[in-house]
Formats: sequence, C-alpha cells, structure tokens
Amino acid sequence: MKKAIKKTVPIILALLLLLQSVSLTLALGEANSKEEVVYANLTNSGEVEKVYIVNILNVIKTGLLLDYGHYTEVLNLTDTEPIKLNGAKIVLNPSTLGRFYYQGYPKSLDLPWNIDISYFLNGEQINAEALGGATGQLEIKIKTTRNEKTDPSFFEKYMLQMSVTLSTERCADITCKQATFANVGKDKLLTIMVLPGTDGDISITADVVNFAMDSISINGVSFKLALDSGLIDSSQFSSQFGALASGVNELYDGAVQLENGAKELSKGLNTLRKNSSRLLSGASQLTKGMDELAKGIKTLATEVDKITETVNSMVGSSSDIEEGLDKIGAAILLDANKRLKDICGSSAPTLTWKNYKRVLEGLISSTGKTELSDMLAMLTSVDLVLNNLNANSDDIVKGAKELTGAVKELNTGASQLSDGMRELSVGINEFADGIILLDDGGKALSTGATQLREGIGLLRDGTSGIDGEVENTISTMLRELAGEDFVPTSFTAKTNDNVSAVQFVLKTGSIKAPVETAPEQIQPQPSNLWERILDIFGLFNG
Repeated sequence: MKKAIKKTVPIILALLLLLQSVSLTLALGEANSKEEVVYANLTNSGEVEKVYIVNILNVIKTGLLLDYGHYTEVLNLTDTEPIKLNGAKIVLNPSTLGRFYYQGYPKSLDLPWNIDISYFLNGEQINAEALGGATGQLEIKIKTTRNEKTDPSFFEKYMLQMSVTLSTERCADITCKQATFANVGKDKLLTIMVLPGTDGDISITADVVNFAMDSISINGVSFKLALDSGLIDSSQFSSQFGALASGVNELYDGAVQLENGAKELSKGLNTLRKNSSRLLSGASQLTKGMDELAKGIKTLATEVDKITETVNSMVGSSSDIEEGLDKIGAAILLDANKRLKDICGSSAPTLTWKNYKRVLEGLISSTGKTELSDMLAMLTSVDLVLNNLNANSDDIVKGAKELTGAVKELNTGASQLSDGMRELSVGINEFADGIILLDDGGKALSTGATQLREGIGLLRDGTSGIDGEVENTISTMLRELAGEDFVPTSFTAKTNDNVSAVQFVLKTGSIKAPVETAPEQIQPQPSNLWERILDIFGLFNG
C-alpha cells in the first residue's frame, strides 16, 4: 500500500505541475494593431536577391499571440523569448506591453512591382558591374510594372518613391523629366514618384567621369494627400453639369422637332417625286405630238408650194381657166388620196370633190387622227379657192401668195415650237432628276435626324442626374486622395487583421569605381598577451 502511495504521489505532483504550466502557456495576449515593413535587397538591375519582413505588433495584453505568414525562418527582435513557427502560424508570447518586433524571411521573393534597371554608356547597354570608373554619356532607365503574382491592391494604392544620389564631381548635365532635384553637399539628390496604378518609365542622363553611384532607394507607401475635403466646394463643378443636363434636355426637344420636320419634308418630297414621273410622261407625249405637228406642217408647205406654182401658171395663161382649175383640182385630189393611203392604208376610200367632206369626217370620227382634220381643212380651203377662181383671178393669185407666206411662217413657227418643246422636255427631265436627288436627300435627312434624336436621347439619359453623380464622384476622389477610405491589407498573409500600415523599403547595390591600392605595409605585431587578444577580435590598431 505504502509503495503504491509512494508511486502515485510523484505522478499526481507531475500532473499538477503540467496542468499549471499548460494554464500559464494558454494565457492569451492581445494586440490591437500590426505594422509590416518589407525590406528587399535588389541587384543593380532590379532583380530581388533577398527579402525579410519586420512585423511590429502593438501589445495591449501579454500572453499567447498568433500571427500569420509564409516564412522559412523567424527571429525575435524584442526579447529572448523563442518564437515557434508552425506552418503559416507564428506563435508569439510577448512578456511586456507595447511594441513587439519580430523578423521573418518569406518563402517567396515576389514583390508587388517588377523592377527593371538598365544602363547605357554612349548608347550601348552595359552591365552595372562594368560601369564603375566609366567615362562618357550615361543613361539609366528604370521601369516598374505590376507583378501579377501578388495582391493587386498594393500596386493600385501604393506610390513608389525613388531616391537616386549622384555625385556632382563625377556627373554633369544631369537630366530627368520625372525627378525633382535637391543639392545635398556635393551630391545631387533626385526624387522620383510613380503614382499608384501606373507603370514607371524613368530616364536619367548625365555626362560621367570615373563613375560611381550609391544605392538606389525605392520606398513603397500608401498614397495619401493632406486634403481637407470640407474646404473644397464641389458644388461649383456639379452645378455646371446640372446646367449641361438642362441644355441636353432642350437639345433633345429640338432634335425631336427636327426629326418630325424632316419626316414631313421627306413625305412631301416623295409625293413630288411621284408627280414628277407623271410630268415626265406628259412632256414626252407632248414632244412627240409637236414633232408630228411640225412634220405635217412641213408636208403642207411643200404641197402649197406646188399648188401656188400651178395657180400662178394657170392665172398667167390666156387659155381656158376652167381647164386649168380642173387640173389643179385633180392634182390636189391625187395628192390627197396618196396622203390618205399613207395615213389609213391601201383600203382607204378614194376622195372626190363631191365626197371628200363626208369621207374625211367619217374617218376623223372613227380614227380620231388629227392629220385627217388638217387634210379636211386644206381641201375645204382649196375647194373654196377653186370655186372663187373664176370670179377674181387677181384675188386668187394674191391669195395664193398670201397662203404660201402664211404656210411658210407656220412652218417656221412649228419648227421653233418643236425645238422649244425639246428644250422644255430636257428641262423637265433635269427637274425630275433634281427632284429624285432631293427626295433621296430628304430620306437621308430624315434618317439622320432620327439617329441624331436617338443619340441625344442616350446623352440625355447619361446626363440625367449627372450633377449629383459628379458631386459624389468628386467627394469619393477626394477621400481616396486623402486616404480616408483605404484600409491596408497584410502582405504576409490575408489572415492577419488589424493591419494599420504596410511599407516597402527596397534598395539596390552601389556601383563603385576601381581604387588604386597602396603597397601592403607591414603591420606592427602585438607586444604582449593583451594586445594579442585584442588583435584576435580586430580591436588592435597598433
């Protein structure tokens, strides 16, 4: 029994001690904010060589704390308390309140920016390692772009601040459009900013002698401007856009009226175009009729000439006048019958001085041909002349001459009328062509007016309420510029919260000019044991 008790007591005591240590270990701490400073060493060409991150936690309660990050190694920078790394979890146990520092070496060397630095001497690209001590015309190009492998918020919200220091004893005629210059002793300090969300493309030129350069420093910080949005009256901008929206509404009403007017005009032009086709048809028929009339008058003039010659020869003869009149009548009837057959065909009846009126009136009634009316009028006139010849031969001769002149004048007038009708027909055709073009233009105008009204309608819809949108947009932009709405995210792990600041500190190597080394001098040897000990630690200086 005593042996059992002796064995049990140590076990119980060990369990109590274990429970006590567990309870102490599980005492939870608290940090109300965290800052991250990302340090990176770059090569002279901008490639990442090494990255380490200093994490700063503001401890408000001591005890167990968890932080997150993908590290290969972590190091306590505050005290000697060990830090446990368990996958992506970092177990911290700060013993004092206030700021707690620890450093971690991330597994990935990716930064939010790709940085490319290239060097050109006298127009030829050269490695930075070969640039030390060079002389000539130097150009340094620095390009920054977004690294797609990282959280885009850093590229979009962070500004890059670059510092390039050049010795004025080694560099002259230094130029850089993107930089502001400051004199620092014998050096020229170039400060360059790349705004958030933009790619950097910087060019620095200088004439160099025995060139050397300190490291290029690049800091990535969240973009903030000291703006008091309450002092900026955005209404002066929004009111102008309100006036713009009102003007667009009035423009739309005008476009509607223009569209309606254009449609009415197109409708009227289309009607005019249809009527012009009828005008063309009538002009064509009129021209054809005038041609036929002129042709008939010319034929009549020819026949009248023949009749006049016959009458003149008859009146001038002392022979029997009746015989002459019969010959004239026979000749006229012969010609009239020939003309009638040309008009009505070979089956046309034969005209005599007794039946010509009845026959021609019947044919005119049945055919409606105007040439027959002309023939009837001619024969009637000739018949009347022949009947009156016996009464007064002088009047006959005189009338024949007057008839010849009148027919000639009629022939001339008919020709002029025919030519005028042709010109009128050409003008009507040109008028019709113009109406067609006008109608096509009216249709295009109507279509264009509709498109204009639709486009202005889209503009009206887009500008509706634009004054309020502009004011809201300006307020949002001012807040963004002032950094009021920006909440930084952790660079080490998205799991981390209460992150108040993340900063990037990047630095390239320096470029050194070759130095002529003096001959090695013999160092004095330590004279006693104490000096030898100091010499081992490098503290002895002779």
